[in-house]
Amino acid sequence: MTRSGPALEIEDLQLRFGGAPEATLRGVSMRVDAGEIVGVVGESGSGKSLTALTVLRLEPPGAVVSATCLRVAGRDLRIPTRQDLQAVRGPEVSMIFQDPMAALSPTRRIGDQIGDVLHRHRGQRGRAGRAEAENLLEAVHIRDPRDLLRRYPFELSGGMRQRVLIAMAFVSQPRLVLADEITTAIDASLRRVVLDLIVAQAAASGAAVLLVSHDLNVIRSVCRRVYVMRAGEVVEAGPVEAILTAPQAAYTRMLIAAMPELHAPRRPLLATEAAP
Repeated sequence: MTRSGPALEIEDLQLRFGGAPEATLRGVSMRVDAGEIVGVVGESGSGKSLTALTVLRLEPPGAVVSATCLRVAGRDLRIPTRQDLQAVRGPEVSMIFQDPMAALSPTRRIGDQIGDVLHRHRGQRGRAGRAEAENLLEAVHIRDPRDLLRRYPFELSGGMRQRVLIAMAFVSQPRLVLADEITTAIDASLRRVVLDLIVAQAAASGAAVLLVSHDLNVIRSVCRRVYVMRAGEVVEAGPVEAILTAPQAAYTRMLIAAMPELHAPRRPLLATEAAP
């Protein structure tokens, strides 16, 4: 599917909690064009996931959000109405959350949860819905989808749960998918499989992806561009290879220097300095 125009536009995004002396997100600007896979990297607490949540207007209670521009698929979400959010969440943007166990209801079967999404966004239910649910799971390499649909999340491995979430995220063929630390809760041996699934699903649907990760190797493997965040700010942005080979920000150089594969055995890893 061919699409055009920006999937995500953010300019000067600010997020502040009431009474806090400083903003938590400070002047964040990002752009993701149609069909792009763009990375956001930084240590824990840098504001990566919070930025993604704010795009969906799922910021924490008490947060005050402002921006010069906050558009998803061309729709202004700076002061969204309920109708705006219903028109955007799902049809235009979906999210794959970091913890697949927390993102799926533990008391409902996988088939029921996928069925809800199919009914909401495609109007499919009953026999047609079950058949489509099986097709979705086959697309993410589930060997026995009919059996899996009868299972509960606690019966599945982390990798299997993550595949279910990937399938659900692309049900509505959104313009943008926000993938938040999708390799964190799975074994290292499955990371490549999950990333390949994201790339394949995005290519098939024409969706753009904003991939949030603390792992530069994950970003490097699937993204062409990356935003580096620290303490609620974007400190550097550009093509992934250019930033990895010639980083301009001191913080980016520290992130690269802290990568274990760049160090000899038993050599201490560098640590980033505490944010101000």
